[in-house]
Amino acid sequence: MEFMDVIKNRKKIYHFSDKEVPNQVVLQILEAGHLEHSNQIDNKWYFGIIRDEEIKKKLSEAAGGQDWIASAPVIITYCAVAKDSTVKQKYRNRFGENIGTYYSDYEQNQKSNSFWESNNPLIPGEHIVLSAINHGLDACWVGNIDTLEASKALNLPYDLKCLFLMPIGYASKSENFVQRKAIDNLIFYDSWD
Repeated sequence: MEFMDVIKNRKKIYHFSDKEVPNQVVLQILEAGHLEHSNQIDNKWYFGIIRDEEIKKKLSEAAGGQDWIASAPVIITYCAVAKDSTVKQKYRNRFGENIGTYYSDYEQNQKSNSFWESNNPLIPGEHIVLSAINHGLDACWVGNIDTLEASKALNLPYDLKCLFLMPIGYASKSENFVQRKAIDNLIFYDSWD
């Protein structure tokens, strides 16, 4: 598929067929995420390949009871190491000094750590979405999850948290494409004036 066709075919899917996704295809899709540009010697993210029906159900419950998630033949989980409970300067610059105090109120900083590390799997994750589309599959990012519950469902170690889910499979019905503004309505040059 041409690259722009892959981009144009990317859509949210909430209805999957029960057609199996071959493991070889899943591994090829994950390789696209693995090729992301970061220094992986100090890898801080991991992907889970979830096919077990009970675990998929627990993950859909951790996502606010979104049952459609469990209907996907495969769920890719995006997990990141969340060891450092300090508020790094780059986050203070972006979100302000009080953000650390706000998030530190959670038990043992677990939600805070998940928040700080939530950007780690984003670029490899989008590579995976585009690779899935290129393989004729459909995928949907799910970020509205209880990271602690999802991590428990996956039996992750204490310092590794599940931050996102991506149900992957073949769409059972065609979803409507999103209405978009013209690109000219989204661009400005040099300053807002």
